[in-house]
This record gives sequence, structure tokens and C-alpha cells, in this order.
Amino acid sequence: MTGPNGGASGRPPAECFGEVVSAACSLAIDSAERAGLTLATFARDGRLNLYTHPECVRAG
Repeated sequence: MTGPNGGASGRPPAECFGEVVSAACSLAIDSAERAGLTLATFARDGRLNLYTHPECVRAG
């Protein structure tokens, strides 16, 4: 983790974020599935992404 001048920036490299987000998303999806919850994201303009239990959501 080096800054622009070769010193430590205190931030992880950008490529680490993909792994962290992926692991967090997988945990959220697994947890929602086990709990019987419908997990939806990015709800806007009449659209959304469903990850678990889509049968619980009606269009309209």
C-alpha cells in the first residue's frame, strides 16, 4: 500500500475491493436465503435485482 510518492497511503489497493465486495455479497445472499428473506438491490425506475426468493415479489 504505497502512496503516489512511495510512502504508505493507508488504503488497500483497488484490486482488493472486488474480493471484499464479492465475499460480503455472498455472505448477504447466503444469509438471506437461510433466513427466508427476499434480497433485492438497485431498486429504481420500476426495476430491481433479485437474489433470493423472487417468487415473493409481484410485478406491477
